[in-house]
Amino acid sequence: MRSANCSPISHPMLPPTHQHHMWDAWDMAAEICLSQLPALVEDPNLEFQPSPFFTEQLTAFEVWLDHGSENKKPPESTCVLLSQGHRFRALVLLGRFLDMGPWAVDLALSVGIFPYVLKLLQTTTPERRQILVFIWTKILALDKSASQVHGGLLAAGFFDGSVKLYDARIPELLVCTMRPHVQKVEKVVGIGFQPGLDSSKIVSASQAGDIQFLDIRNQRDRYLTIDAHRGSLTALAVHRHAPILASGSAKQLIKVFSLDGDQLGTIRYHQQACFHCWWNQT
Repeated sequence: MRSANCSPISHPMLPPTHQHHMWDAWDMAAEICLSQLPALVEDPNLEFQPSPFFTEQLTAFEVWLDHGSENKKPPESTCVLLSQGHRFRALVLLGRFLDMGPWAVDLALSVGIFPYVLKLLQTTTPERRQILVFIWTKILALDKSASQVHGGLLAAGFFDGSVKLYDARIPELLVCTMRPHVQKVEKVVGIGFQPGLDSSKIVSASQAGDIQFLDIRNQRDRYLTIDAHRGSLTALAVHRHAPILASGSAKQLIKVFSLDGDQLGTIRYHQQACFHCWWNQT
């Protein structure tokens, strides 16, 4: 875009990416595809050869796994999970990576691997399910910051605004489904139990700006609603011990609420949009 005198702009502002080394890999993949066009136009019976981009990325990741360590930066291979044809090999390599220790799990979670794994757990393919369960257990065992896991249950939010509970010991076992965000159907951006207070209660926040309080003993009704932000809620953090929660906004605001729904404070004009919130609970 810069070569066309265009300046891409995003909100919140992203760091410069026009010189990222992955563009070299993209240029090569595009060149391989485009170089076939003259022959295909001349002879319609020729078959197009798919790009080896994903295969090469997986091979690079496999080589790194044979010789890599915490001190060596791994290649960017998460995107390969999006390619159905290479998904099984990608999951096997991801399992090997997570088996390297807590630092590997933290790195995988930081690039957003959790939603992909959760969605893929619904697969009916036996060989995929085995490696997915292995990946799942590694995440649950080492992600000690997650308030989504409590009492053997995992709470997960989805793009359609639904909240689902899974048995953490048997990830493919769906316990129940709730739909608290019915008036404004937006994706769930934050969810958490209230351990130490009332473990049967869940807090769920949607991108529409509403925070819903649920009691898993009564799956039909929300017992409290907070209209925290106007269509810009981006993060939620439920304190593990104190009766408070925090929500972040794309409008550079962080709000703190009690579990009774009272607003306790506001942190205004954060440097940029808040996409993650954590409590220091030590």
